[in-house]
Amino acid sequence: SGFVKELAVSEPWRRRGLGKALLHSAFTEFKRRGAQFVDLKVEANNPHGALSFYQRLAMTPVSS
Repeated sequence: SGFVKELAVSEPWRRRGLGKALLHSAFTEFKRRGAQFVDLKVEANNPHGALSFYQRLAMTPVSS
């Protein structure tokens, strides 16, 4: 499996597809390396909408 430790896009650059591009690049590399799952941690109450962003990219929330 793979794990994304941190992903951040500076506020002036948000909503331009950079986060999505970064994650897709990571997903592609994880797949190339044989990872069948990718995990990351995010605060459920993240004020910048991180949880919904990850859900739009087909990631599924799970409890820790």
